[in-house]
Amino acid sequence: MFEKILMPSDGSTHAIKAAGYCADVAKKYNAAVTLLYVVEIPPVMGIPASEDMQHQMQTELASRGRRALDATRKVFSQRGLGIEEELAFGSAVPYILNYAAQCKFDLIVIGSRGAGTGAIEQILIGSVA
Repeated sequence: MFEKILMPSDGSTHAIKAAGYCADVAKKYNAAVTLLYVVEIPPVMGIPASEDMQHQMQTELASRGRRALDATRKVFSQRGLGIEEELAFGSAVPYILNYAAQCKFDLIVIGSRGAGTGAIEQILIGSVA
């Protein structure tokens, strides 16, 4: 039924819980799983940022993405499942939808809430889970 599953993750509690469900489905159907973290570079509220500042922000956000992928990967490795991983830059929702269509995933498993808990965090960090 399912051969390819896409699991976007922001490393939040909800994403980790969704990863458990995803791992169970993958195991049941012997499906391949790809974990995806999309790094969104937030606008700096109208303040022009230097190239160094932009690079530093990209580096920090990419590091956060790798930590989210690491945390999510553990769920699959604890169940003896191998996965593919993708760390990408862009606008999360369009990227996820385009990537899913382009790679012809059968199922997308995503948490219901994400890492940003407050209004400010939601603006600065955002969420796809």
